[in-house]
Parts: sequence; C-alpha cells; structure tokens
Amino acid sequence: MAHPFNKLAKAAGKEWAAQFLKRCPWLTLRSPEPTSMTRLSGFHAQVDRFYALPKGELESNKFQPQHIYNADKSGITTVQTPGKILFNKGIKQVGCIDSVEKGVTTTIVCAMSAVGHFVPTLLI
Repeated sequence: MAHPFNKLAKAAGKEWAAQFLKRCPWLTLRSPEPTSMTRLSGFHAQVDRFYALPKGELESNKFQPQHIYNADKSGITTVQTPGKILFNKGIKQVGCIDSVEKGVTTTIVCAMSAVGHFVPTLLI
C-alpha cells in the first residue's frame, strides 16, 4: 500500500503532520517535563512499598470483605463563588451581592465496606 511518508528518512513529513493535527484538533504538541531516572525509580519504590503494607496486613490477618472499609474526605465551603452571567457588551462592571464573611470549610467524610455497607456520613 502506498503512503505519503518520506522513503529515505522513513518518517512522515511536515505536511502530513500538519494535516494530521488538523484532523485531530484535540491533540497538540507539548514539551514534556524532564524527570530524572533517580526520581522515577524512587517513585516506583514508594508505590511498591505503599501497596505492600496493606497486602501484608490482609494476608496475615485474613480480613473478610465486610471488615474492609474505604474512607474519603472532602472540603465544602460555606461561601459560594458567584457564577458568570450574560450581560450587555461594552459595560465593564457588573454588580453582584455576595457575602462579606470569610466562611468556614466543613469536612465531609464518607466510608463504605467492600460488600456495600456504609458508615453514616460524618460532617466536621
């Protein structure tokens, strides 16, 4: 099958690359962030250690699925940020009434077991 690639360089040309990017607008050329091999190998060692801890506990204690829970937390603020609104062009300042208070962050904690049991939601 014939292809438009450069046969000597065995690579696609600039024109092909430009047309490809035009056909795929969700793709873009990015500069990757350099990461050293030392940092990468250290990261993998930490991930392995992270998963080895619970695995060892599960194997040594023989936990049943109903005894394994996953918990997560999230912060909720009491002061809301106003959203965007439609307004006439040419007017630079659009007013909005908002709370002056700083607000409080409330932490919400949810937990559920491996078999579907859940702990009632906790608000702190």
